[in-house]
Parts: sequence; structure tokens; C-alpha cells
Amino acid sequence: MKGLAPAAVLASSLLLISYRVSARCFSWSSLYDDRLEGICVCNVTHCDSIVGDHSKLKMGQVGIYTTSKAGDRLTYMVANLDSLPVDEPTFYIDVTTQFQTMLGFGGAFTDAADINLYKLAPKLQDLALDQYFSKAGLQYNMARVPIGSTDFSTRTYTYNQKADDFAMTNYTIASDKAPNSNKINMIHRALKIGPT
Repeated sequence: MKGLAPAAVLASSLLLISYRVSARCFSWSSLYDDRLEGICVCNVTHCDSIVGDHSKLKMGQVGIYTTSKAGDRLTYMVANLDSLPVDEPTFYIDVTTQFQTMLGFGGAFTDAADINLYKLAPKLQDLALDQYFSKAGLQYNMARVPIGSTDFSTRTYTYNQKADDFAMTNYTIASDKAPNSNKINMIHRALKIGPT
């Protein structure tokens, strides 16, 4: 199955049998109707989640997630690859030749992520972190942490404010801890949730 993952984008020309799992939005808002034709809303009473059945794929199957203007919201479909010859170009995936290893997927723990997460109610914070890091969510297993401020920060800072301190005697991550920030706390919470 390891070699079939890249074939997901080609599956439309190789379908034999497929089934769909609806991921319709149950908490719909027309708030941004003029630009986005509405949005799915995640709040403390309900938060839609993706179907995590991709971990149950069998040899010869691919999983396809679709989001569309027509209303699909991460709708999941399993397609069985057809072993019969097709008249279209054939793509070969040589799983014996590997050029790089994929370590995982993730995002970044930026000041903007920290600020926005901690503006939410505590229960909604947990739901948001679950959506990214839990086995029922996107299953992020890595994330980068900027060293110092970025263009997503509300202030400029470094981990060592003293120039020419090559011994790093003034190095501190206090800017990423409460009361300045909740970034370290957010990282610890994600580590407790995430897949191992």
C-alpha cells in the first residue's frame, strides 16, 4: 500500500468500484455568503471532523478526500484500482526506488496560532487542537517552532536580546511562556494529544 498513496490523484482514471462517506457540514453559517458561499462553523456545541478511514485501506485501494463548491467538505471516497488495461496513459510507481523519506505532516506554532487559539473558550481550544493532532483529526505529528518573532508576531523579540552574547548567557524563551505568550503551553497540549 505504501506505493499506492501517490496514485490517489490518478484514481479517477482507474476506478473500478468506489464508495463515499459524507462529510457534510452540520453547523453551516451564511456569514460569508457573499465571498465563500458560507462556511462550516466549529463551536463548543459541535465541530465537524474528517473521516479517518484512510488508515483501513487495503492493498489496491486509494482514499480520496474532496472539497468542492458544490458542497463536499472533505468527503471521503475509497476507490479500488482496476487491474484491467486502460486506453489512457499508464503511470508506473516503482516502490523499490526511494529518494526520500516522508517524516510526517504538520504546521507551525506561531504567535498568531497562539493568539487565535487562546481567544477561544477552553473547550473549543481542545476541539481545535484535536482537529489537528488527534487520531480522529488530521494526525499532525510534527510542527516547527520559530526561533524568535516572525511576521505573524505582534511584537519584535529574540531569545537573546543582548548583542554579541556568544556564550548565550542571556538566552531565554520567556517570551514564549505565560504571561507573554501561551505558545509553550500549546506545544505541551499538542504533544499530549498527538499520535505516537
